[in-house]
Amino acid sequence: MKNNTPVGYYSVKKIKPADFNPSSRIRDTALRMLERDIASDGKILNPLHIFRPDFKELADLIDGHRRYSVAVKLGIDLVPVVIHTTGDRVQLWQRLNRFTRPISALDWMEVWLRVQGTKEVIDVPASQRRHIKNCLDIFGGLSGIRYLVDKRTAPAVANSIIPIYNAFRDLSESMHITKVQVGHWVVENELAHNLKVLYDLKPSWKGVRGLRKLAEKARDNQKFTLNEFLK
Repeated sequence: MKNNTPVGYYSVKKIKPADFNPSSRIRDTALRMLERDIASDGKILNPLHIFRPDFKELADLIDGHRRYSVAVKLGIDLVPVVIHTTGDRVQLWQRLNRFTRPISALDWMEVWLRVQGTKEVIDVPASQRRHIKNCLDIFGGLSGIRYLVDKRTAPAVANSIIPIYNAFRDLSESMHITKVQVGHWVVENELAHNLKVLYDLKPSWKGVRGLRKLAEKARDNQKFTLNEFLK
């Protein structure tokens, strides 16, 4: 048998978790969404990696501790595996885990955008669905989402846009600014952080004069600095 050979399924009872694997990764709170996903059809789609030098019966688990923990909890006996027969288990664990990259909020939005108009369905996490829905409203449909993806802007930018747009609505009609205008102002000038700081500090700038000054920046698509409002 070659090293790193997919061999189908292996008994959970014959797999020993690595004693050096971080315990925080397999706490119940960290497993809830994964457990819900696996429990939906009882299948583990991504194989675990196990270490079996000399083809010993009890294998060391080197990748897939979260899937393994869920399998034990749900009573799943056989799990898909890739067997490693040579090398060092710690080094293998490091190579398999060191460069893993979780799916970001922007990644979720881009995948969601790409499957629109197809028969494919993507189950975006609830928190990201809310952000995407808000962005659809702010930026005007799929073209707006495509704009955000092209700008590499995560959907949580809506959290910075909505409060300031609502504040601008209280100004006179002469200062009326559309929601999409505010959205483009925030994205083009990378103002999400500054706006969050302003709202978190809750200074006196929130009076009519301060809001009008900020609205003028938005209307003219101008960047601003915190010092302009926090003097």
